Amino acid sequence: MTKPTFVYDGECFFCRFWVARWRSRVGDAVRFVPFQDKEARPPGINLAVFEESSQFFMSGSRWSGAEGVFRMLAQGNTSGLLFAYVHIPGFRFVSEKLYTLTSSCRVCAWEITKMLFPSAKSQENSRKT
Repeated sequence: MTKPTFVYDGECFFCRFWVARWRSRVGDAVRFVPFQDKEARPPGINLAVFEESSQFFMSGSRWSGAEGVFRMLAQGNTSGLLFAYVHIPGFRFVSEKLYTLTSSCRVCAWEITKMLFPSAKSQENSRKT
């Protein structure tokens, strides 16, 4: 059986920051792959799909956007968001809208992340030098 795989934009500061945080929560339960690594990402999916949003692959299924993130996080016993996504009216709609807003302006999302998480700014500065 193939390990669940989360595919993200490896050239995006915002994406890399959040993948590092998520990796610490799910441990080895999920494989993280930048979509730019065409040898490592799952085959048969158009590149435009990966450029549009992150993708989560597990047991022959694929999820994208907020649902993909929540399903990936559930692999590390962080299932509260997936439960809310599935069971709380309106949570799915709001989550997907926020994901779409975030992905449409990742520069803005990165600036907000740096304000809320000081470690993000230090990571960005260390990569610039």
